[in-house]
Amino acid sequence: MLHEHNISLSSEVSNAGTSCSACSGRGTFSCPSCGGSGSHSCSSCGGSGYMDGDSSNASCSFCGGDGKNNCSGCSGYGTINCGRCNGSGWES
Repeated sequence: MLHEHNISLSSEVSNAGTSCSACSGRGTFSCPSCGGSGSHSCSSCGGSGYMDGDSSNASCSFCGGDGKNNCSGCSGYGTINCGRCNGSGWES
């Protein structure tokens, strides 16, 4: 016996709206504070990774010897969410 099923499909694409014009649908921008790198040179050791910038000294306690610190503007991600679409990439 053959059964007929009626299926209703909705198109999510047509209901989603249009791409955000501010971020071109990406939802994010490169962080203006760090230029998208996600980090800054350590201000305590000047980026050397060592106390007083001298490699014969102990590792910098502020950056752990990396010479870099996470950017406070983007929390180390390198991007910030678009304020217009709240990071969704779509106009409301």
